[in-house]
This record gives sequence, C-alpha cells and structure tokens, in this order.
Amino acid sequence: MGLTMSDREFGIVKVYDIAKGYGFIRRDKGKDVFIFFDNLEGDDLELTEGTVVSFKVENTNKGPRALECRIESNLPTKN
Repeated sequence: MGLTMSDREFGIVKVYDIAKGYGFIRRDKGKDVFIFFDNLEGDDLELTEGTVVSFKVENTNKGPRALECRIESNLPTKN
C-alpha cells in the first residue's frame, strides 16, 4: 500500500499525552488522525485537548497520520 498526501485540513486535538509525545486529532471528515511530537511545527509545540490545528494527512497501513501540524488556536472549542 502506497502513501498518499492530502491538502491541509483543520481539526481539534481530541487527546494528547505530553509524556508519550503522541495523541489524536478529531476532524470533520474521516477517521481521527494520529499525531506524533516530531510532526509538530512552530514555536509553541504544546498540544492540549481542544487546541485547533492544521495539518496534512498521510494515509499509512496503520491509519491516517498528521504531518506538518501547526497550532492555529489554543482556545477551547465547543464540542
């Protein structure tokens, strides 16, 4: 199975474990997206639940993974 890259999407951090360095992003369409610390960009690299982020999606054999993830807002959002 090959890897494919999509355009940028927006989503909301569903859960993120700072100690483990990974979590999941909820998006409007499709499955939740896995995010790993190494794929965060920018100066503010601390993700918390409810943070709005933009990212590209790489589809892997383990499921969708966020790449080039950027924090767009640290304000809590309504669920």
